[in-house]
Amino acid sequence: MVALLLLAGPPTLGARQSPQGPHPRQEAITAFQRNDLESAERLSLAWLETQPHDEEIHRLLGMVRMTKGLALEARERPRSEYLAVYRQALDALLEAERLAGGAPRPDLNHAVGYVLLTDGRYAEAEARFDEAIGETPGNFVLYRLRGNCRLERGRYPEAAADLRKAVALNARDWTSRVLHARALYLVGQGQ
Repeated sequence: MVALLLLAGPPTLGARQSPQGPHPRQEAITAFQRNDLESAERLSLAWLETQPHDEEIHRLLGMVRMTKGLALEARERPRSEYLAVYRQALDALLEAERLAGGAPRPDLNHAVGYVLLTDGRYAEAEARFDEAIGETPGNFVLYRLRGNCRLERGRYPEAAADLRKAVALNARDWTSRVLHARALYLVGQGQ
């Protein structure tokens, strides 16, 4: 799951130096790059108190919280715990999009789609993965995630096609292989 964030890339915020030292926004970015999530979140929130319309810092805050949620999920914390953090991430990411004019941001589709999928909002997640696949068609994870959405929505032939593509792009990914087998089974059952 950490690969999800790597695919989204580091925040592309401009580094600004002042005579007094690093710009507070840059400090938040640096903390995130050091994987100091608590400091990155604290610095982002402090910056947003003075600059609530800073689209890029909302994006950073969303990615910080997404990373925190992934860490909680990887440590097998209770679903309610990591889902609450993912929802906070989603709020920040959607606010970044709103501030950018309301259109889905290509660099956020993967992360937003993952949060929506985890939250059980499969149709919305599928639409985000459609966009993300259009941007990076060689990314097997996106096909696996969209296939998972389609499985959950009972669209088994489409899920099987997505998961077959995920396996074709990365035959060593066991999750895609297992989901593909499940989709094929459900197609065969006529469900």
